[in-house]
Amino acid sequence: MMRENIAADDDVNVLIKNQKWKIIVSCFDYWAVISTVERVKLFLFQTKKAWSQKKYRDGVKDKAVLNTYISKSSMLKLKEIAKNHNKNINEIIEAMIEEIVLPREPLKELISLVEKKN
Repeated sequence: MMRENIAADDDVNVLIKNQKWKIIVSCFDYWAVISTVERVKLFLFQTKKAWSQKKYRDGVKDKAVLNTYISKSSMLKLKEIAKNHNKNINEIIEAMIEEIVLPREPLKELISLVEKKN
């Protein structure tokens, strides 16, 4: 019997529709009965770890790695800002970058500054 409100990946939905999941669960249950408790716990631990890693990788798929050095005082300030706003450091850096307005072009920017002074 398939529940309509299952929130799962398409692969899982296909298994459920084909009811192959019953075979998988039966095989796992049989294996768990004939195996030692330690092996079952190890298998479940490794499976949970692998699934957690997959979710993490899916979450950072559209992100780029940034490795850089900053002064210790700046890092402390950044950590304090992140803590005060209940955000991660990367979220704070992204918000700061979004707030910066880049000049159109250096020459046009210079001309407009000179015109404002005159």
